[in-house]
Amino acid sequence: MGLDHGFPSPARTRRGAAAAAVIVLCTATGCYYWLNLPGGLRPGGEFGPLLRAFAYWMLLSIAGGTVLGALAHAVRADGARRAAVAAGLTCGLLAGAGIAIVTTLLVTGDPARGELGQGTLQAAAGIAVATWSFARRRGRCAWMVYVGAALAACTAGALAWSAIESVPIIGF
Repeated sequence: MGLDHGFPSPARTRRGAAAAAVIVLCTATGCYYWLNLPGGLRPGGEFGPLLRAFAYWMLLSIAGGTVLGALAHAVRADGARRAAVAAGLTCGLLAGAGIAIVTTLLVTGDPARGELGQGTLQAAAGIAVATWSFARRRGRCAWMVYVGAALAACTAGALAWSAIESVPIIGF
């Protein structure tokens, strides 16, 4: 039940997994800004703010893809404890933004906005993807290590995403 479908897999090495994740995140970021290009134009046709936002998120895509790819490889290929920690860190990285949104809305007392549902869905999806990928790994799973790492990483991830979102970037 492996990933061998007759196609070469970049996830066979840590570098290959990191490179594949960088490509996926950079492609998603590029598509997002390409689709929002007409809405990002400022009066007078100024592209500067949009390009700054694009560059900022592209740099974060490169950094995030490198980390997520290496973690994904560890979940798949490392021993039970290291895989559990890697999956927990992945959980925090994927769910952190959603948790930050939900926490901010609940703390500010404005949970009625539509963003609450978006944040909840984003957090749930991140947790589900990380847990599913950990559960599907071959070999033994250290579930208590995963839960502890996921709780710590989700807390740190929410704090990190709050800091990332606080950077004043004009654009998207």
